[in-house]
Amino acid sequence: MRIFVGNFAFTTTKDELRQLFEAYGNVEQVRIITDPETGRSWGFGFVEMPDATAAQAAMASINRRGVGGRTLSVTEARSGGRRARMTSDGRGGKDGSPAKPRRPQRRHHRHQGVSIVQPSTHVSSKGAVCFVDAQPPS
Repeated sequence: MRIFVGNFAFTTTKDELRQLFEAYGNVEQVRIITDPETGRSWGFGFVEMPDATAAQAAMASINRRGVGGRTLSVTEARSGGRRARMTSDGRGGKDGSPAKPRRPQRRHHRHQGVSIVQPSTHVSSKGAVCFVDAQPPS
């Protein structure tokens, strides 16, 4: 059975998770999810236990337990592949691909008959803030 373990300290190691779950039965695999760029833990992972009864006992006992100053969240892992990735503004693309960034909108303000154009900002798909200088209408 595959078990989701969330909200553990970023410094938690695979061996620490393995020891925590081995008290309830055999552990086949422990996987901590990390940031691909920095290698730093994202604070969640998965534990695989071959015996479903032992896995249920482990989940019931370890869920909401305080470990390393944090309260663990332990549930049965959901099956079904990858979820759609979300961009910084909460929009997800199709089939797990990132959404295309929106084009910045020009904002025109009229003040006493004079068109004033304000530059707008745009957050790229990589999180960088771009300043876009808009041209006055012709």
